[in-house]
Amino acid sequence: MKYDPSLIVKGIFGMDFYVVLGRAGRRVSQRKRCRSRVGVQHKVTKEEAKRWFQDEMKGILLN
Repeated sequence: MKYDPSLIVKGIFGMDFYVVLGRAGRRVSQRKRCRSRVGVQHKVTKEEAKRWFQDEMKGILLN
C-alpha cells in the first residue's frame, strides 16, 4: 500500500510511531573512549517530554 497524505484526515488505524527525546551530550555515556555519566539534571523526564510535545508540536496525547 502506498502512503497517501490525504488518509491522515480520515484517519489511519494501526499506524503507531514513537520518538526518543534527548538533549545534546547523550553520546558521552555511549562512546567507547572517555566514557562518563550524564547528569541527572541533563536527562529528559517523562513529564518534560510530554509538555514539550504538547507545546512545540501542538500534539494531543491519548493516554
